[in-house]
Amino acid sequence: MNSKKTSQWGINMSLISVKGGFTQKMADFENRRIDVEISDIDTELSLEAQLADADTVIDASLELIKTKLSELYHKSNSKDEEDTE
Repeated sequence: MNSKKTSQWGINMSLISVKGGFTQKMADFENRRIDVEISDIDTELSLEAQLADADTVIDASLELIKTKLSELYHKSNSKDEEDTE
């Protein structure tokens, strides 16, 4: 997605958005989808500086997802073990 902003000199500058995601199969009929979107990236400014905060948020989000997936996996395995006893 592209949008425009006007600089202080009246020049139109592009703003861009980036979106990425992945789907994790959790069980036979259950999928979880995670999407990350970063918007209003100014092509006239340093990308590294603009994406630094986004990088921190993405890392924290992925860590939370890994924790949740691990909890679900262990919970599912515990239930399977109880069912076989």
